[in-house]
Amino acid sequence: MNVAAEHRALVAQIKKHEKKGGDAWLQKYVGSPLPVLGLSVPQMRAILAAFRKGHRGATAKDANALAGALWRGTTFEEKALAIMMMDAHAKILDEASWGLLDGWVDGCVGWGMCDSIGAGPIAKVVHAKPGRFRELLRWAKSANPWRRRIALYALHDYVLAKELDKPFTLLEKLVYDENGQLLTQTFMDYLLPTIAEVPKVEIGHIETPSPLNPLGVKGAGEAGVIPVAAVFASALDDALGTRIVEMPLSHARLLELVRATPVGT
Repeated sequence: MNVAAEHRALVAQIKKHEKKGGDAWLQKYVGSPLPVLGLSVPQMRAILAAFRKGHRGATAKDANALAGALWRGTTFEEKALAIMMMDAHAKILDEASWGLLDGWVDGCVGWGMCDSIGAGPIAKVVHAKPGRFRELLRWAKSANPWRRRIALYALHDYVLAKELDKPFTLLEKLVYDENGQLLTQTFMDYLLPTIAEVPKVEIGHIETPSPLNPLGVKGAGEAGVIPVAAVFASALDDALGTRIVEMPLSHARLLELVRATPVGT
């Protein structure tokens, strides 16, 4: 592949579809420090599709070189196409590809670019090679907030495959016999990590004060979970005319509350 020629052709396609004067509103929306030419997602996908149609035999080396050339561009669309190029060739990417993506991360600013690289090629590479999950843990401690955001979005493929537990699984396992009887019913058989099994733990803590109040404080991460039980209790209050002030709520306890509620309440 003539990388220089293909690069010029792709940039020419981008320039062909740019809006006159660019798109200042879109630049602000995606949070890009680079000029945004205003191409739509379908237009970008069409450019990539045309390239792939004519280069079905592209190798990882080809993808790395061409994407690298695009990434050195001065517009949002050039970098976006570089990310899309790597994402489209995710199945053939190699160690050099990972090094390239890692190097790009610190150059990503704004949700538009960060989310596409995190949930795109990086997520595919990490899911295909779970050992990369260690890299995400390292990124999660970075002083760069955009690298931390990308580390989160890089779990995209684990979430879609309903495998988010896999990177965290250590020793615990439910074992059944041929009759479906659970064999690991106690901690004698179901091994939880203890001091003997856990390696040295490196703890990282980065403060990111909220700009929305004078103290810089934020809500706890469990805030979205806490109201769930109360919502169910309120719904049962309305439906049955009972007064529920405790959880958990078994069938037997619910029956007791119903029977204790005066008729017509």
